[in-house]
This record gives sequence, C-alpha cells and structure tokens, in this order.
Amino acid sequence: MVYLGVPDYCVILATMIIPVSVLLYLNGFYESSTNRYYKAAQSMTLFPVSASLAMTFYADVMILLQTTLLTEVYSHGTLFIVVIVTKFISSPVQSFVLFPVFYNVSQICNLTSIFEYLELRFNATIRLLYSFIYIVTYLIALGIILYTSAVLFDSVSTIPFYIVLCLLGLLCTLIATIGGLPAVIWNDVIQGLILLVVLMTIIIGVVINSGGVTAVWELANKDNRIELIKHDLLISTRHNVANLVLGFGLVHTIADINPMNIQRYLSLKTKRDAKLVTWVTIPMVTILFVCFAVAGLCLYAVYGHCDPQLLGRITNADQIWAEFGSDYFSGVPGLTGFVLMGVISGSLSIVPSGLLSLSALILEDFVRLVSPIFIHENEGALIGRLIVVLLGMATTGVGYLTYYQPWLLYGVSSVLVPCMWSMSSMFLLGILAPVTDCLSAGVGLFSCLVTMLWLGTGSVMFTHHKVPLYTDRCYTNGSAYPNDDISIESTSTTTTATGNPVSHIDDVNITGIDTIVSMSYMWRLLIGSAICITVSLVTAVISWLIRRFITQKTRAKVDPRLVFHWGYTYRADINDNWRNLMRTNHV
Repeated sequence: MVYLGVPDYCVILATMIIPVSVLLYLNGFYESSTNRYYKAAQSMTLFPVSASLAMTFYADVMILLQTTLLTEVYSHGTLFIVVIVTKFISSPVQSFVLFPVFYNVSQICNLTSIFEYLELRFNATIRLLYSFIYIVTYLIALGIILYTSAVLFDSVSTIPFYIVLCLLGLLCTLIATIGGLPAVIWNDVIQGLILLVVLMTIIIGVVINSGGVTAVWELANKDNRIELIKHDLLISTRHNVANLVLGFGLVHTIADINPMNIQRYLSLKTKRDAKLVTWVTIPMVTILFVCFAVAGLCLYAVYGHCDPQLLGRITNADQIWAEFGSDYFSGVPGLTGFVLMGVISGSLSIVPSGLLSLSALILEDFVRLVSPIFIHENEGALIGRLIVVLLGMATTGVGYLTYYQPWLLYGVSSVLVPCMWSMSSMFLLGILAPVTDCLSAGVGLFSCLVTMLWLGTGSVMFTHHKVPLYTDRCYTNGSAYPNDDISIESTSTTTTATGNPVSHIDDVNITGIDTIVSMSYMWRLLIGSAICITVSLVTAVISWLIRRFITQKTRAKVDPRLVFHWGYTYRADINDNWRNLMRTNHV
C-alpha cells in the first residue's frame, strides 16, 4: 500500500475546507433564533432538501449495515440495492398521510422536536423514553461512522489516528454549530456531489483498465455477485427479497419519521413542497445507489480474487477504499486523496446532520422541561450551539472508544438501531389509530422494547457468511498489482473472513430458540413493529370495552389535528375547487 503524498493531502484539505468556507460565508452565524437555527425559518427550496434527504437515506442504510454501501456490495453482492424499490412504497404513504400531519402540527405549535408530537398525542413519559433511546442510539452510530472515516484515513497516512479523529470531529461540529440547518442541508448537497464524482472516478478507472464493462460484468456474474432476486425464505438468511421489501421497506416507511427528516420537511416553504419532496428524492436515491452497486462490482473486479483483508493488508473491510486509491491511482498526484473523500464526505454529511438533530431533541425534550425559567428564541439558539459542541466531543469520544473496543460499540449498535426503527411504529399508531391512548401506547412500546432487546442481544452470538472472496489470482508480491518482472502465483485460497469470535449461521446446527434468535435483522425490524402495533391496538380495544361496559367512563377526545382523516383533505380540496368554479360561473 502506498501512503498519501503532499498532493493527496492538499486535495483532501481543499475538498473539506472550501465547501465548509462557502457554507459559513453563505449562512454564517446569523441564525440567532431556534426557528432559523433548527428549521431555517421555513425558507428552504425543493432541490437542496431533496438532495439532503437522499443523503439521509444513505445515512440510515449505513447505520443499519454498520458499513458503507460500497463495502456491502463488494462483500455480499448487489442484492441490497433492491431497497430502492421500497422508496416507491414509502413515498406515497409519507407524502399523503404522515408528513402533512407533522407539517400542520408545526404550523400550530411551532414543532421543533418530533417527539413533541408523542406528548401531544399520548403523554410526556412516552416522549422522553423514546427521545432518550434515540439520542443514545444515534450518538453511538455517529461515533462509529466517524471512526470508520478516521481508521480508513489512518491506514494510508502517517498522521496518528486520534489526530485524524479529532480533526474530523471538529470539522463536523463546526458545520453544525455555526451554520445551523441551512448550512447542514447545503453541506449534504456538496458532499453528495463529491461522493458521486468519487464513485464515477472508481467506475471509469476500473472499466478502462479491466477490459471494459463486459469484463467487469462477466466476472461478477460468474462469482454470483450480481443478485437482484433471491427467493430463499429462511428467516436466518441475511438478505432476500422478502425481508428487504417487507422488513426494510415497510418499517422504513415509518422509521423515516425521524428527527433528521422532519427537520428538513419543516424547513420547506410550503405544504405542497413537503408533499413533493419525497417523490423528488426517489431519482436521487436511485442514481446514488446504482453508482454504489456498479462501483462495488468494479472493486470486486480488482480485488475479488486477491482480497486484501484475507492477505492481512487491511484490517477493516471499509479500508478497501484506501487500498484501492493507493494502489490504483498512486501514479496520479492527488487522486488517491480524492478517492478517500468518498468515505470522508459521507461522514461530513451524516455527522453534522445528526449532531444538529440531537441538539434539537436535547434542547426541546429535556433542557426546556427542567429549566426553571422560560428560554427565549435567541437563548435557545445559543444553548443549542453549546449542546452541539458537547455532542461533537461525545461523538469523537465514542469513535475513540470504538478504536479500542469495536466489538462492544458495534454490538450495542446492532441491538439498539433495529429497536429504534421498530419503535417508530408509535407515530403510525398516533396518526392512523385514534382509538389508541397513552395506556395502550405505553404497553405496546414496552412490549416492543423488551422483545427487540431480547432478539438483538441473542443475535450478537451469530453472524452471516460473506459471499466467498479469494486470493487465487494474487501476484507474488501479495498484491493485485504486479511489478514489471513478477508473474502470477496461484494460492487457491477460497476462505472467507477468519478470526471472528462469534458463530457463523451456516456453520452450526440451529435448533430450538436459536432459530428465532438467529433471524435476519430485517425480520427483526418487521416483528418489532408488528408487536408494537398489535399489542397497542389490542390493549386499546380492551381498554375501550372496560370503559364502555364496566367503568362507564369516557376517554378524553383526541385533537383532530393530530390524526389523519381518511378522505377528508381531498374532499375539502374538491369542494373548494367546486365552489370557486360555481362562483366564477355565477358571476
């Protein structure tokens, strides 16, 4: 592996500093109120918010997979790209049912934290519990993402890991602290464009030097890397079409109701834009994910039969970015550093967005509740900035801890992230099921939490095999790249990853309760949501029967602005248009 040179460092610094400088110049420190700082004073337009939501979708995938999408395609094949189809499932539900309710509530009560809705709809206990779990989970996830970028940079740099980690954490904190939501959204746009250019650079470079698109495709197809349909219905199968569409697709429709996304929806100028933005996001997500899939196949064409992790050249699968950049583009000054920006740009997009949303949650859900005095708008923005700084330090600390105890942080994240996604069903219940109340919601939330913690803790004992990687086409220097006078040496190695302390599902005879515990995390998402919804509805019906026939008490009515009324909005629009037409004809 070739280490970074001066041109590479210059490219990396320019790619990081120039966009940040532009953002700070455009947005500056003028966000002096919480409305401007957290919601951009409802001044954002459709394109930047759509691009930001596309990057947020990539962030959700990256947090759920605990790796980059490029590494996922390289290690497991293209099957995960099927999740693009789920956007066509989630967009209509979000556009016409879920997000308009939050937009209306925001206009009424100046909604800043999405969990304020849970207090309005149910009670403060559910709001605080869910908010606390979300903050802890996302803080760990952001720390892992920061660690991924830092350890990748450290593998090809002489700069110590902790310095790289601190610099990345400082830069992410700076973007979120000074610029506020406008800077974060435009930062997502810039980093997304950088990511696309890096992916296209990888694709073009490999295609030109590997004999064309046909050669890349034939190798990937021969080794079963191209897979878009998998009918295996075993619950222990990591990914198949069923669990990707039902598990990821249906649950992500609900889990998309999260603080980061709601912040962006509420920053739009009009309700019409809030409905359109989910549709505009679809082509952006499709382009991004297809580029990831093709780039992953290109990396497989280079390293699939000379895997650097099996050879001990890298210790982390995500370091394949650095290995490729230093090996493939080392002859072009600065290009290795630019390829590294593919991972770093992801962190520079995801981490500031997460810090800002977590700051809003802590300010609204905890600080304002315990503060003995009223916090004004200007004071709220200042306190929010201080919280972002503290969160940035905490995220950097989590990244540093992950460097020394990766199994602990990855294990906690693999348990809490699916749990957090399943708990999002509370919003669906609140919006679509007026019969639910605080009691039924609390019972459903508790049942979901217990079940998901049990399944998640048990699943840590198992892992899934990667699609086989090989070292049978390495050169005698142990690399996929020969020196001028070195010939190919076949090692015929077809083993997968080694040294993993957990059990591979394919290696053990699973019986009894292990059959459930070893299920794919995609099915766990669906089961957790189903338990939350079912238990809540059953409890609500039982509670209604008790009130109706035993206690003879009536329940407090639900505010109609907090629920979705089937057909009401559309009939109102039609009636308004009809009245306007009749009035025009009458005149």
